[in-house]
Formats: sequence, C-alpha cells, structure tokens
Amino acid sequence: MKFAILILFVGIIVVINCDVIKEEFKCVENVPYRENDCNNCFCASGKLGCTAKACMSDVQATFKNCEVGTTWKKDCNQCWCIEGAGTICTARMC
Repeated sequence: MKFAILILFVGIIVVINCDVIKEEFKCVENVPYRENDCNNCFCASGKLGCTAKACMSDVQATFKNCEVGTTWKKDCNQCWCIEGAGTICTARMC
C-alpha cells in the first residue's frame, strides 16, 4: 500500500513538472525582446543588449527571480529565464 501511494505521488509530481519546459535561449537578430517586462533588448552578433532603466517594482523583482532554464508563453510572445538577466521575452505586438 505504501509503495502504491509513493508511485502515485511521484506520478503527480511528474505531471505537475511537465507544464514547465526547459529550453535554452538563443538570441535572434531583428527580433525585439524585453527584459523583466521593463528594458528593451536587441541582438547583435548573437549577444543580447538591453537598455538600462532602473525598474524597481515588485513585478520586475518577480520576473528577475524566475527559475533559470524555464520557458513559457506570455500572450503571443515566448519567454525564457536566463541566468544573470531574469526573464527575457520576445516583444511582438499581439
């Protein structure tokens, strides 16, 4: 009985974790990006460059403290959590 409960518990954890996808961010030129829902970003020679506005709201803190390596959709945009940067999303008009 204990073993069956353990298997059920592990199965639930696996299903819950399937919602978060791990994907490496690749900077694409001519695609607008937004960092932590504040700074505008662009790619040059495969490197991401962003404006340096001082964004201090709780929302930006939440975006900055994401789980590195995860990716998700925000409306029609794709988002990634990048080490040292926080949340980077494409900035397309939806």
